[in-house]
Amino acid sequence: MAKEDLMALGGEMEEEDGMAEEEAAMASAEEIDAELEGMAEEAAPSGIYPVRSLNALGDAVNKVLPLFDAGLPPITPFESDVKGKLPMTLFNPLVMINKAANDAMLPDLAPAVDGLVDGRSLEMAAGKVTLLGKNRDFQMFLKSAPKEKEAPETEVEVKVETPAVGMSSEEEDKLMMERMS
Repeated sequence: MAKEDLMALGGEMEEEDGMAEEEAAMASAEEIDAELEGMAEEAAPSGIYPVRSLNALGDAVNKVLPLFDAGLPPITPFESDVKGKLPMTLFNPLVMINKAANDAMLPDLAPAVDGLVDGRSLEMAAGKVTLLGKNRDFQMFLKSAPKEKEAPETEVEVKVETPAVGMSSEEEDKLMMERMS
């Protein structure tokens, strides 16, 4: 009976270790996400953006987003001018569209993300995004690109048998060799 209690205790300890490792990995992933978001905010251009130009670019981006993933949330209309950093809700999708256009070998249609400093540059970017959305090569590229999907969470139960207490090292080696073959 003591052997079974020891094995049960070992299993509980392994579960706790696994949960602690999972929590540490989640915390690490959250730190990385926050760091990447901070880097994106630093990379966002600054300028004076009229509401009309912001909404023109937002409308163009909203027409292209479903080509990437139908589940992506649309950009909500802006209600006032923006002075300072380009809003991240607009900047992040633009970066994604720019990268896809370059990957699709369409650099002339890639909207510039670093030169967006005024209403005119936003409207120029809106025009490029609109052209990309209508471009058949771009559409085919996005359809053929592998979609990133999250793996479904599954629980796997691993049973680890520990050698019986009191086994000689030769018996343990023999047991391990049997298991490996």
